[in-house]
Amino acid sequence: MFQQEDVSVGAWFVFYFLSVIPVVNIVMWLVLLLGAQTNKSLKNLLVLQLILAVVAIAFTILFWGVLFSSVGSV
Repeated sequence: MFQQEDVSVGAWFVFYFLSVIPVVNIVMWLVLLLGAQTNKSLKNLLVLQLILAVVAIAFTILFWGVLFSSVGSV
């Protein structure tokens, strides 16, 4: 499904639908990222999503760290 040169609208729908389900999304992302036959545009999208996820986690940790450190000093 994700190995064709042109990914269909239905394939993108399945991709986004499966990306919403917790745990399934991580497994699917890893399988598609590590697969040699995966469409290049889909791989680029997955790399972008992983980068954004790491940035979001880093900002969340930073936010809560600043919040707790400022509450602790009051």
